[in-house]
Amino acid sequence: MKKMELAPLGFMVALLVLALNAKASPKVKFHLSSADLHWIAERISFNETADKVENLTFWNPKESFPSFGIGHFIWLPKGVDVPFEETFPKMVRFVSQKNPPPDWLVELNPMQPPWSNREAFIREQNSSKMQMLRHWLLQTKDEQAAFILQRFQQTLNESIANLSLTDQWKVKETIELMSAHKVSAYALLDYFNFKGLGNNSKERYKGQGWGLLDVLLAMPSVTKQTRLEAFVTTAKTLLKDRANNAPTEKQRAIEQKWLTGWNHRLDAYLKLAKEHAIE
Repeated sequence: MKKMELAPLGFMVALLVLALNAKASPKVKFHLSSADLHWIAERISFNETADKVENLTFWNPKESFPSFGIGHFIWLPKGVDVPFEETFPKMVRFVSQKNPPPDWLVELNPMQPPWSNREAFIREQNSSKMQMLRHWLLQTKDEQAAFILQRFQQTLNESIANLSLTDQWKVKETIELMSAHKVSAYALLDYFNFKGLGNNSKERYKGQGWGLLDVLLAMPSVTKQTRLEAFVTTAKTLLKDRANNAPTEKQRAIEQKWLTGWNHRLDAYLKLAKEHAIE
């Protein structure tokens, strides 16, 4: 009886590596030049602060927490529980690697807002501490944009690992097309910053989300020519559904008003594309 020959060990290892790679989750990562990152930082800053220095330290009267910087990063006072991710302390740690913040901020332990409520915050708006903070935030716009990019890539890669391989590759390929030009890359990061990724189960109405990942998964197949228009159209549809699906009549009325501003922000992406001759 003829013995079956065994394949060389190296060949078997190579086959195993190929098999594993075929099933591996794709990683989303893209690089922005310093010039493009600066341009995106300025655009996000305009959207969130209207280029007003005083809006770098802001407490909306309808919210239970203050927001800071070009991305209006949330800083939660003690005892405040909201379905949003606290991002200001994370941003401070990230930017501090290149540009140290004011000493008073570093010395906070624990790192919680030193104002007990909005009234106390407003009283301190012109204090030396607040002026130092706004100066630091004004000088670190590019680093804050880099934080948004780093957080975007980290949270997106963590979330898509839970998707089917088909959906993972769809998201990766769409992002590669979107990130190839600064305007569509800006659209990705700006939408992520103001509407989130969509990985928070509390940010859904009737089981439907409106975050960046929801938009990417709902988009049709795109090309370089159709990527941004498809992104905007899909985002508008999901945000309209959000407004219609709000749990109460009062909330629906509020979100219908917000929808106008959201659509204006999305339309601005297409306007920028024309101004910068995106192909």
